[in-house]
Amino acid sequence: MLAIQNRLNQIGCGPVKEDGIFSAETLEAIELFQAKSLDFQGNPLLVDGEVGPMTWAALFKTNIGRSVEPSTTSLPGKVLLIASDEGGGMEAPPGSNRGPKVNQYLAAVDLNAERGNFPWCAAFVYWCFREAAKALGTSNPAIKTAGALDIWNLAGPGRFRRVTSVEASANSNLVKPGMVFVLGTSGGHGHTGVVESLAGVVLTTIE
Repeated sequence: MLAIQNRLNQIGCGPVKEDGIFSAETLEAIELFQAKSLDFQGNPLLVDGEVGPMTWAALFKTNIGRSVEPSTTSLPGKVLLIASDEGGGMEAPPGSNRGPKVNQYLAAVDLNAERGNFPWCAAFVYWCFREAAKALGTSNPAIKTAGALDIWNLAGPGRFRRVTSVEASANSNLVKPGMVFVLGTSGGHGHTGVVESLAGVVLTTIE
């Protein structure tokens, strides 16, 4: 906190008492800095009074670490290549959970799109891994399911390394391109996809 207060004073966002205490005047100075500063992508900083990775990088002019894209000869790299090639509108009609591509993903997890209306994000993830493994001549480690939360629940413990949101927030280096992410939503539902890249706190996904 002393370093933050000192820096705020240096750049004219004070005066702030440099005592290591997160006071009201320190909060106000941080918000002032955020209101007139941009992040590493040239976007306005979020004015929330918190010195997270984006604000810290802007305040101290440090570089935001970017994830390294895996080789396309590795399974994660091949998964990303295949997933990115599948981008674009795939539902026909939009919002229907139907369409030639969607039907193909659902068939990969043994679901017939003509027999119901199925969310397909988990099926898409499995299909991408299946196609990547096939192209590389290796086994497919992905969990064969159409349920996003099933991926998380069946992945561990002992099967795959699962990174919790708390762990990822504390150490973003744990999140790698080609990893599968799982989000829990209300009503016991979820969503899943593949991590494409990570830069600071900006997570880019394919889903």
